[in-house]
Amino acid sequence: IDAVPYDAQPAMQAAIDLGSVFVPPPVKGDHYWLGDQIASPSNRSFVCAGWDVKFKKMASAPAEAEMFTNADHVMGNENIKVLNGWWDGNRLYRQPPIMVGRDGASGICLFRVRNFTIEGNYCKSNALHGINGRSTDEDLSGELNWKDGLPGSTADQNSYDGIIRNNWSTDNNDDGITTHWIKRVLIEGNHCWGMTGIHSIGSGGIECDDGTQYPTIIGNHVWECDGGYGIAVKGHEGAPAARRAIVTGNMVETCSGGIAVSHVSGVEKNGE
Repeated sequence: IDAVPYDAQPAMQAAIDLGSVFVPPPVKGDHYWLGDQIASPSNRSFVCAGWDVKFKKMASAPAEAEMFTNADHVMGNENIKVLNGWWDGNRLYRQPPIMVGRDGASGICLFRVRNFTIEGNYCKSNALHGINGRSTDEDLSGELNWKDGLPGSTADQNSYDGIIRNNWSTDNNDDGITTHWIKRVLIEGNHCWGMTGIHSIGSGGIECDDGTQYPTIIGNHVWECDGGYGIAVKGHEGAPAARRAIVTGNMVETCSGGIAVSHVSGVEKNGE
């Protein structure tokens, strides 16, 4: 598939609808342009041949479209891997440019997915987060009545058993990596920097937020996040607290704050 001049999203979507995908670098140009999101069904791997495989969001793409997501945001999906791609949300070149605030979408965002891996990706210039693991579509203010239901039930709206490892995330309007309403997630060896207050007050490196349970945050490096903490484990007012977190062996430099734990129970923090 040539990267320029046309939208590569339909071909990528058709490929992942059929099965797992290996993506080589583009034949022409520097990027595969995306006019909409790539939405993965269950039991798929989307594997890129390294950071020469660059995806870039077209200025005409819907603002609310993630770059990569799962197909069913309501009932959820399972067993999805996203590996080794470069995801450029192109927020400054949209019409109008998305300079401030959190209107828009993330680079890689998985909703209500059981057993996922997001590894080896470079996420930049997204209007919301670089990487987001969360539940079904809910209001981030915590208005959703989060329930601990049986897997697959309407009460159970969490993501489960995620790995977010060895990714690089920069220049996004909000956090580099964030989780909401997820159970058991490993966030390891990631590099997040440059989410600055110029773009969005409160932007941080790594945030485990409302409803996150049993996160392990280990061996990450965060720097130059002027608008927020390097690492935050917390909950918004009125929302379920993050709980049972392990935060160890991380490095935080030149951020507005280091490591913050608030509105949370059962935290172990070592090696910072």
